[in-house]
Amino acid sequence: MLRTFLKKYPVTTFYILAFALAWCIKIPVVLSNTNNFALRLLPSFLPALTALVITAIIAGPRGVGELLKQAGRWRVSPVWYLVALIGPMLLNLLALILPIPFGWTFPSFAFVGILLLPKIVVGTFFSLGEELGWRGFALPRLQSYYGTLTASLLVGLLWWGWHLPEVMAAAQAGLTWQQSAGLLGRDLVLDLAASILMTWIYNRSGHSVLLTTLFHLSIGLLGQFLAIPNPPYVSLVSVLLNVLLCLAAIAVLVLTRLTSSITKKAVTTEVPG
Repeated sequence: MLRTFLKKYPVTTFYILAFALAWCIKIPVVLSNTNNFALRLLPSFLPALTALVITAIIAGPRGVGELLKQAGRWRVSPVWYLVALIGPMLLNLLALILPIPFGWTFPSFAFVGILLLPKIVVGTFFSLGEELGWRGFALPRLQSYYGTLTASLLVGLLWWGWHLPEVMAAAQAGLTWQQSAGLLGRDLVLDLAASILMTWIYNRSGHSVLLTTLFHLSIGLLGQFLAIPNPPYVSLVSVLLNVLLCLAAIAVLVLTRLTSSITKKAVTTEVPG
């Protein structure tokens, strides 16, 4: 009976469990304001764990193997590694450069040196814990029902919602409700735009969750090289980054639409009348 139910509602069940399990940890952690590293990062594994358990029930070991293969799908064109790793960093850098003529000071360099590689490895590991669930499990199923754009927006919206308990930390920091609402809006726009770009990378790379994980990680990677201010409110740089991400997402949508139209036209031309 459980297997039948999960086969019928795999994505709904996945999100309910991923939210419930994570929030049971996130909310107490935020309320207690603990700095416990393990407790703060543990929720990142729960989307992957939930996806693996549901997949094991409805598809068995073969299904689990197929899901895990997406995480290890690294044999793709080097171009996609550049897009996933360098793309977000370039957008971040542009967001830092654009305000300079208006009095903004470019941040100083703060390269972490030998600690960079361990930080990237750990960051990739924890980001993969989310991405195996969001992009590896949920996205393909949502795309089959709703199409690419709607599925991307749904995954982005739920990705944003999954982090909502952390907004409570902003309230504890003494922010007004307007400032907290501003942070919510900023993060929502970022997650929706990033989700569209990550879906594009996922589809074009042969369903590589590894590449979406690298993109996820790279959004904040420039901070390992520059002392970028991180104020507890919406800053000009964060707004510019959102604008640039939205422009990149729009460009990807237009490019995808044009490519699809050209392909359909070519196929129609080749088919004998």
